[in-house]
Amino acid sequence: MDIKQSVIKSLILGVMGLFTASYSFVASAQVSCGDVITTAEVLTQDLSCDLTAAEPDALTIVGPEGSLSMGDFSVTCDTGAGFGGAGIRILGQGAVLTGGTINECFDNIFIGGVGYHTVVGTELVGSVDDGIDIDSIFNNISGCIITDSGRVGVDMDDDFNTLSSCVVSLSVSDGIQVDDSFSNVFNNISTSNGGAGILIEGSSSNIISQNLIASNDGGGIVLEFTSSTNNVITGNFSELNLSFDLYDTVDPDCSGTNTWYANVAITKSPSCLD
Repeated sequence: MDIKQSVIKSLILGVMGLFTASYSFVASAQVSCGDVITTAEVLTQDLSCDLTAAEPDALTIVGPEGSLSMGDFSVTCDTGAGFGGAGIRILGQGAVLTGGTINECFDNIFIGGVGYHTVVGTELVGSVDDGIDIDSIFNNISGCIITDSGRVGVDMDDDFNTLSSCVVSLSVSDGIQVDDSFSNVFNNISTSNGGAGILIEGSSSNIISQNLIASNDGGGIVLEFTSSTNNVITGNFSELNLSFDLYDTVDPDCSGTNTWYANVAITKSPSCLD
């Protein structure tokens, strides 16, 4: 072998070594079931995760450094969803989740920690309990599709959250349940749920606006409990819901602190709702 061939061979072997090292690094960095994500990660394959009592969550994202871009890939809780975990549990502060599909987990997404998290464009299908359970403050959820939730499509349990441009359908109970305060629910579609399209339940100072609410079995936009005060319900389109399209259960003469105006609806209780 002459010097030129020897040099070429050495270069080829060197490049192959670099390729192998690079490939090994990528393979070891793949997101896997049970991972706790604390840096920016990209999902590169569908995951089917067997959950256990010791490992109840398929994935956990911890902010502020943790983020996950799911692309067109999915996370499915193959067995063990009854352990009460989540498809993706979001903790810490300022974590980000984008894209993808999460299937058949107890809560498909659980949002906890300090808050200030972002979820954009994720599809949630067939949860045992809630499609999205929000248990922290100042989170922003937008552009999600939530279907076939075993209980509530989106359960808002803490304050100062924003839910926008989502489609929620076929939940066993309510499509969107607002149990928090100082939140903004706008430009969503909530349809064909077993409960209310949007239920405002013991919560105050929320703005519910420009939502399309249709064909829900438990009513369109429903306000319950005397502790629900200072809410503004405006510019919504609510029709073809069983019971009433707009339903305030605590204020029979529209003299209370909740404001209903410029909504489009056919059936109302009380009839003075606007």
